[in-house]
Amino acid sequence: MGFGGLPPREKIPDRILEKIAQFYGTAAARDALRERVGAGVPLGGVAHVVSSPTGCVAILPLKWDRYCSLATSNFSLEFERADLSRVTVFGNGLGQPAEFTPDQPQFIGLKINPRRWVSDQGEEDVSTHLAELGGLRLRLFRLKQLTTDPSTCLDVAGAPPSVAH
Repeated sequence: MGFGGLPPREKIPDRILEKIAQFYGTAAARDALRERVGAGVPLGGVAHVVSSPTGCVAILPLKWDRYCSLATSNFSLEFERADLSRVTVFGNGLGQPAEFTPDQPQFIGLKINPRRWVSDQGEEDVSTHLAELGGLRLRLFRLKQLTTDPSTCLDVAGAPPSVAH
């Protein structure tokens, strides 16, 4: 028997809504919920990874004009090898937009810097696996640590300097 989720908000008794609000009203509970959602909810199944002998970046298909405030968050990219074993790459958002171009330019997405490589062999710096990245199939990517920074959304290029009085 499935539970089917919660009924519409207007049909939930007030005492239950009060208990939910009370529980998630604390910072610790909000952080726990955020961590659970981050660990369990994939954001997508494609990313554009560009690697070179000196490093790599990944462009996530999160449109900059909508998701720019997430641009300094931490993400994980979960890959599958040819032998079906899995690799997770953890990276931090660079706070920069970049073209999402797996085959051709499509839109501006979020740029992240892959840092850690976790596999059944252990955890290492991703730089020792740059040659392998191209041969992996991305399964999904997730938000691991939310950092909202609205300042990444500001376009101040060309704006005249101003002094507040």
